[in-house]
Amino acid sequence: MIEQPTIFDLIILAGASGSGKGEVAKRIKAEIGDEYVGHNEFDMLYFDRSDMPKEERDKLDFDDPNDSLDWFEVIHFAMCLKEGKTAILPVYDFNTHTRIAEKSTTVQPKRFNLLDSHMGLWHPRLRALARKKIFVETDLDICAFRRQARDTLPIEEGGRGRTNESVREQWPKVREAYKLHFEPTKRWADIIVPGGGENFQGIEFITNWMKYQLLIETQQKSKRSHKKKN
Repeated sequence: MIEQPTIFDLIILAGASGSGKGEVAKRIKAEIGDEYVGHNEFDMLYFDRSDMPKEERDKLDFDDPNDSLDWFEVIHFAMCLKEGKTAILPVYDFNTHTRIAEKSTTVQPKRFNLLDSHMGLWHPRLRALARKKIFVETDLDICAFRRQARDTLPIEEGGRGRTNESVREQWPKVREAYKLHFEPTKRWADIIVPGGGENFQGIEFITNWMKYQLLIETQQKSKRSHKKKN
């Protein structure tokens, strides 16, 4: 039986939309174990725009980090996990730009909490909370292809529920915003993983660090237990 951790690390996964952040997280979880690693996309914390007509919502720039994510909620969500508290994540409809009423996900803190977003390294307060900051770097043409495949899937299948045409029309703006706002944030990264989930050496470097942390904690518990017996 896995003991409840007493340390809860936040690990930011940043990089372009479609860069492979999710695949990196998947491989980390497969190596370390679901019981130790949680993965959450805080893109679910975009502002709820249900108070605006759909025509106006469609004109908004959802890649402007100053006016897209609810950073107050993002920081609160991150702090809950870092403090070992249960957090609530809403369910966001990327097609209507609204949160789905009465739907949410209850998130339990894990030893390592992966927070995934292309805006992940943009906000200084979020960066300050993170134990490790990882930037996944992938060729933007590959990102565009992946984004097309992902965003046209239904929301229930991890997609965005968008049409092929809307994804293609949006990409130039997404690419421009990445170059302007988010690519420069890789200077804040502790680790850069070129190629995303296919960079097995880069992922191994991360998982080895995690294993080392767990080993140290196991040894410290063993020493404390030995001292009590004596």
